[in-house]
Amino acid sequence: FGLTDRIHSAVCPKVRREEPQLLSDGQRKVFAEQLISDHDPASSGVLLAMFSGLRIGELCALQWQDIDLENALLHIRSTLQRIKVSDLPNRTSVVITSPKTESSRRDIPLPAFMVNILENFRSSPTDYLLSGGPRPIEPRLMNYRFKKLLKRAGLPSVRFHALRHTFATLCLQQDFDIKTLSEILGHSGADVTLKTYVHSSLERKRQCMNRLSPELF
Repeated sequence: FGLTDRIHSAVCPKVRREEPQLLSDGQRKVFAEQLISDHDPASSGVLLAMFSGLRIGELCALQWQDIDLENALLHIRSTLQRIKVSDLPNRTSVVITSPKTESSRRDIPLPAFMVNILENFRSSPTDYLLSGGPRPIEPRLMNYRFKKLLKRAGLPSVRFHALRHTFATLCLQQDFDIKTLSEILGHSGADVTLKTYVHSSLERKRQCMNRLSPELF
């Protein structure tokens, strides 16, 4: 075979895009009811992530000085993560840094119901929301607690990031425009939001298709 023949006969592997994890409308409602009934800072933090699209590192870094209940605003200025200590093998350290991108530094308006819930846990400015004290809860521990909360609610195990997908899907169901949603999520542009977080459920597809009728001919 010549070079062209070999290229034509080669079979390129298909890249299969992994389906994003998210909670269904019913699962979201069950989970929200449990989180509200728990009445503790960590559960309320998970609820906040589900209705604001916060990343787990952003949630773990959130202090009360970042939460403006009077104006119903979250100020996202930091993220918490566990990183490798370069000069020590198998050692890691928890650090709080500025978000990686300027677009991740953002102000997120709080839904009125979240303001009422968070009011119950208001603490001193330097206390962390999730712990209710001066020491933060790191993402690894928060993820463990998240899994336990899911299990207690009788829900399937999903990654914490599924809350971000769930939030984006809910916002689109409520007719948020893409630009607004993109800025709330802290994306660099609306194209990132469209590519990564815009999912159409079968029910949504059915609703759209049912808008077609003979009257449109």
